Amino acid sequence: MAGIRNAAPYREFPGTDGNTALKVRRQNLRSGQMVMWDKEAGVFVPYRNPGRSYKLLRRHLIVLAAILGLLYVGAIVRSAALVRTGNQLVTLQMQESRLMNDNARLKLQVEKLRTPERITDLAERQLHLSVARSNIYLGTR
Repeated sequence: MAGIRNAAPYREFPGTDGNTALKVRRQNLRSGQMVMWDKEAGVFVPYRNPGRSYKLLRRHLIVLAAILGLLYVGAIVRSAALVRTGNQLVTLQMQESRLMNDNARLKLQVEKLRTPERITDLAERQLHLSVARSNIYLGTR
């Protein structure tokens, strides 16, 4: 294991349990991880500083959760608006079909009331008018 120690230069830091913590230079390891020599096993083991702070990670996670929450609420509001608009559209289509049926019924009623037989019948019965046979001219042009 001495070859490992010689291959990567270390700086010694006092450890919390009486051992020596060694920090690998950043040029040799990308993570910049601290290692510690385990006397019993005779190998280098990863060392984690017990006072390490995760405040920045927590802050990023909170911001991410807030953004996801806002996106979720926005999706719910949008879907509620789509449902409301769909219901209004269905209501307007039902009203349109009802009005079209009423319009067709009223047109049929107007055509029935407009017949010449009905008009002459009303004139004779209610207004007591009669057709003047002397004013009827038959002619050709």
